[in-house]
Amino acid sequence: MKVLNLTEEEAFRKIQRQSMDKCIPMKEVAKAVILSYEMLGDSKVD
Repeated sequence: MKVLNLTEEEAFRKIQRQSMDKCIPMKEVAKAVILSYEMLGDSKVD
């Protein structure tokens, strides 16, 4: 949310849309987001 400057609702909608577009569960999209964030490291957020 911080990286893209999104509200919680906007972030949820992005995950929901990606899930529908790719036909994968929201849980899997969320896991991918977390993994990407971890790979970038905390320094990119602050």
